[in-house]
Amino acid sequence: MPVINGYQGSYLCDPDNSNKKCADPLTAATSKSNVMSSFNYQMDAISANSGLPLAAYTDYLRYQVEWVTGSQGYVRWLVEGIPIFEIPAESMENPPQDSKNSNPKKVMIEEPMYIIFNVALSTSWGSKPPNPGKPCKGDGKNAATNKICDEFPMYMKIDYIRLYQDTSKGSNMTIGCNPATHPTKKWIEGHIEEYQDAKNLIVDVVGGAPCKTDDDCTVSTVAAAAIVTGQCKRGVCSCLSSGAWGGPRCTLAVSDTAAAKGFGPSIELASIFAAIAVALFLFVMYKIVIARRNKKMLESMTVPKSAARFDVEIDDVAQSRSAPNPDDKLI
Repeated sequence: MPVINGYQGSYLCDPDNSNKKCADPLTAATSKSNVMSSFNYQMDAISANSGLPLAAYTDYLRYQVEWVTGSQGYVRWLVEGIPIFEIPAESMENPPQDSKNSNPKKVMIEEPMYIIFNVALSTSWGSKPPNPGKPCKGDGKNAATNKICDEFPMYMKIDYIRLYQDTSKGSNMTIGCNPATHPTKKWIEGHIEEYQDAKNLIVDVVGGAPCKTDDDCTVSTVAAAAIVTGQCKRGVCSCLSSGAWGGPRCTLAVSDTAAAKGFGPSIELASIFAAIAVALFLFVMYKIVIARRNKKMLESMTVPKSAARFDVEIDDVAQSRSAPNPDDKLI
C-alpha cells in the first residue's frame, strides 16, 4: 500500500522574483534575466509513494488512473487492476475544518490536462538518487550505491497507452480533447506563446509511425471509398507529397491556415473530404440497389424450361387428336 509523504507542493516563482517565499529569491546583487513574465504562487499537492514488485523491472505492468469529475468523483491509481491510492472529491470540496474554518475548500479538478509518462527522481518525493549533484558513486566505497549507479541510465519501456471515456447513458463526462465546456483548441491558439518558444517550437509530425502495410498509414481502406493518404515504406509510414495529410499515420488533415497550424483540419478541407466520402457511399448504395432490382426483374420474367416444354407437348397432342395431319410430328 502507498505511504503518504510530506510533499505538499511548492512555492513557485520566476527566476527574477525576489519574494522571500521563493526557494531561491533574486537578490540585489543579481541582475534580472527577463526570461519570462513575473509570477509567484503556492502550488498545492497531495502525494504518496508506492513500491513496485520485482516484476516491474522484468516485465510489463498495467498502470491505470481513473479520473471522475464532479462532487461524487475521485482520482484513483491502480497497478495491475488493484487500487493503491485514491483522492475522493469529498476530501477536496469539504475538507476537515478547525474552529476558524481555515482549511480552504477546493473544486474537483476538471480541466483538460496532459498525461506525461516519464522516469524521474526527486528529494521531494521521499527518495533521492545517490549523491545528488555529485558523481553518482561518490568515493566508490559503498557497494549498495555502486550497484544502483551501475544500473543508470534506466529506461521506461511502454507497450501501449489507452484512453477510455465514459459514453454510457447518464455519464457527465465530456467526450474528446476539446470539450465545449473547456475549449482547449481555442485556448491554445489564443495563447500559442505559452506552448512554444524559440528553442521549443511546435513541430507538425508527418509520418514516422511503424507499419506493416499501406492500410496502417491511410484514412480509409474501403474499396468503394478509398482515401489514400500515406504509404508504408520500409516499415515506416510516409505521407503523400501533397502535404494535405500529416500525423504519425497520415490520418490528420493539415490545416491550411497559419493561425490553426498543427491543430487539425480547416472546416473547408474537412467538408470537401466528407462530401467526397458521402457521395461515393451514396453512389455505391445506388449501384447495389439497381443491381438487386434488375436481378428480381429477370427472375420474374424467366419461365422454367421444363414447364415450357410440357405446355408445348400438351398443345401438340391436343391439336393432333382434333385435326390429324400427316405432316404432324411428335416432339
